[in-house]
Amino acid sequence: RNQTEQQPQWEIRLAFNLEQLGPLQTITRLYKGRVSSEFWAEQHHTLQLVTGQLDHLRDRLLTKGLEVGDLSCHRGSPPEPHRAVQQRWIDEVT
Repeated sequence: RNQTEQQPQWEIRLAFNLEQLGPLQTITRLYKGRVSSEFWAEQHHTLQLVTGQLDHLRDRLLTKGLEVGDLSCHRGSPPEPHRAVQQRWIDEVT
């Protein structure tokens, strides 16, 4: 075959607004068997807490047999998706 099969990239976005931590969002992607996550926190304290746990998260994912890509934490809010979501399963605020 001359054509390579294109594997889908899965992306899940979660947003929380926790009383003690404030707004916290994450974008997790799965592509070619590798999982990567970006966390976005608006409060500096929350940013420090999440950043301090990234190595533990990496270890837990590796223990589960996952290949782990980039894990990072940023201040502020995540950018809008570059392309339209092809399929949305849940869009719920609770």
